[in-house]
Amino acid sequence: MTEVEIWRLVDRATATTVGEIHVEDADFPWLTGRFTPRPGFTSFRPLFDALAERLEAEDWDGFELAHDRIDTALALHRPGAGAVPDYLLRLDGDEAAFRWADAPFPAP
Repeated sequence: MTEVEIWRLVDRATATTVGEIHVEDADFPWLTGRFTPRPGFTSFRPLFDALAERLEAEDWDGFELAHDRIDTALALHRPGAGAVPDYLLRLDGDEAAFRWADAPFPAP
């Protein structure tokens, strides 16, 4: 990547940007980079903590539920293109890993 892409995490209720992902690497289908929280993100952090806990426990039903809660609350905006129809985002401190799709992911 020659220039850093900045993806935005947006609160669906207020249309406020609550975080930015500065993409540093792409390994299809995953993009990774540095996550920078913005004002308003603190209330969403527990959603990502729950997702990580369910992933570590290999609780796939709980993982889907945690992902759905994130997707209901937050939209992921692609640079210059607006919200993507579907995405999966994991946060570990200030590290982000995500994948996205032009259409909703198939139901499990």
